[in-house]
Amino acid sequence: MIGNDIIQLSHSFSGDSGRIQRYAAKICTAHEQGVLRTAETHDRPLLISIFWAMKEAAWKISFRQYGNRLLNPRAFDCRLEDVEFTPSASLLAGCVQTSGQSFRAQIHRAKDLLHCVAWQDESGNQMPEHAVWLTTPAQAGQEVRSRLIERVSAFTGFAKEEIEVRKNPWGVPELYRGQNLLPYVVSISHHGDYCGYAITQQP
Repeated sequence: MIGNDIIQLSHSFSGDSGRIQRYAAKICTAHEQGVLRTAETHDRPLLISIFWAMKEAAWKISFRQYGNRLLNPRAFDCRLEDVEFTPSASLLAGCVQTSGQSFRAQIHRAKDLLHCVAWQDESGNQMPEHAVWLTTPAQAGQEVRSRLIERVSAFTGFAKEEIEVRKNPWGVPELYRGQNLLPYVVSISHHGDYCGYAITQQP
């Protein structure tokens, strides 16, 4: 099981310290609020964005498992592996804990972008393949599907025209060739000017 989430930072959490504190009270667990309190004031909006991306990515896994559409952000507790938060880091690792489960997570950061990939560690430590692109809000949905189909075509040798991304009755994207469901788990996401996916083969 996998999930991913994209955040364009220039379209994300902002405001004075009071507003950031109110955001944190609504969406962050006690542990996360403790991390925020020890962080530099100017790093807190970025930290909240990181926690939110981790929660969204993990929720997508949970939704696949249980079909619960409601995201209660405080039910997902994010833990970063780095003892000391480094805002300049381009790669962060951690885990998200919820309802007795733990999902691994990696957060990739560029100047204006966070891309979090979460996965259930069922077969070793292998991370799902993932990719992200600059696009436009109007084109994001079509762009990510086109890129995903292109990649699956390279995996399988099937013609791109034979592969289709369809949503199941719960809105979860799945890959088909004709009427045959392909053995891949996929997660797609877009925010602002960016879109991306994560994909892994069914165990």
